[in-house]
Amino acid sequence: PSSGPDVADTGGAGFGGNAAIRVQNGGSLSTTAGVTVEANGRGGFGLVQSGNGTGGTAEIDAAGTGVTLQAGTVAINATGIGGGGLAVDPTLGARPSQNGGDGTGGTATLRFRAIGTSTISLGDTTLDVSGTGGDSGQSSTPAGENATGGNARGGNATVTKSGANTAQLASLRVDASAESGAAYSGSGFTGFTGDAQGGTIDVSSAGAGSVLNLAGGSIILGASGTASSAGRENAGSGTGGSIAVSATNGGSLTGIRS
Repeated sequence: PSSGPDVADTGGAGFGGNAAIRVQNGGSLSTTAGVTVEANGRGGFGLVQSGNGTGGTAEIDAAGTGVTLQAGTVAINATGIGGGGLAVDPTLGARPSQNGGDGTGGTATLRFRAIGTSTISLGDTTLDVSGTGGDSGQSSTPAGENATGGNARGGNATVTKSGANTAQLASLRVDASAESGAAYSGSGFTGFTGDAQGGTIDVSSAGAGSVLNLAGGSIILGASGTASSAGRENAGSGTGGSIAVSATNGGSLTGIRS
């Protein structure tokens, strides 16, 4: 929860920026540790209306010849989280937000365009563009009547491999899900949770000799849309997004096991 002696009626919006790692044309990035690229957005708390959170753009791009990209783990995150829940005032105690902010995921990209003698070998790899709506109050401290949880929308996540070369990942997990905010009204009957819309995921390998290999065999892709049922008053709608996996024009995806 937020805290402070003065809590704003309206929470500010939070926007993720642009974050990128690019290794190109003879460049090298090699570490046994983890590599994280983040452009998350988080809304602030507001007593009347909490702020929206919108993810930005995060990417890793390996392109050209003679490239080395190696890392123990990789995380590319552009999440959006709406503000809400509770704020703690030293005098008045816990105070709920009447309306949670919306959460909208951004864009995360993992792009391999390296060719020839380039070496690409990454450990467990995750992309997260999930959206999470903010809550209106909590079960222990409900908001007023007609409280509303924030809406949620998943973002766009892309993993692409092109060029005559092999890119190896230990595993791949991509999250473009959405979960709306909960709502707790004083009476227990008039709260409305937000709506949720899952985002989009595209995993592809294209072109002769282009190989995307999952050495550990694990691939988990999620673009669900879940309307929060917390509070059990009036639930919004949840709609799944879209997932596409393709190997075209001589490209291949290898190592995947069920």
